[in-house]
Amino acid sequence: MGSLPETLAAKGVTVSKNMVQCYVDASKLNEDLTGCKANVVLPDGASVEGVVKSVSNNPYSLEEIAQSLKSDWVVENVAVGNYAYQVDVELPEEVRQDVLANVTLVTAEVKPIVFLLN
Repeated sequence: MGSLPETLAAKGVTVSKNMVQCYVDASKLNEDLTGCKANVVLPDGASVEGVVKSVSNNPYSLEEIAQSLKSDWVVENVAVGNYAYQVDVELPEEVRQDVLANVTLVTAEVKPIVFLLN
């Protein structure tokens, strides 16, 4: 029987041909996402399934994120809150670099009966 996904939305940017870097508000991340599924939607509407490869040990400040990304426009579209964890999503296929993307991280999957009983 199927399951219902619990998700976390984030904005990201493609930093290499098969890697998307996104930032999740520090107040919303309370578990290790390494190995979780991710759905990445690119501006042209293409959807690519990926896997969370790594999550930063500590959250980054907005200033640190800005230094890392080097583009004010990208920072404004990707950064959330004052502090955020960097989440790297590995993709199985190549995508264009330096493109914004909507990322949905699947944090857990719940069986429908458990969902209904809670």
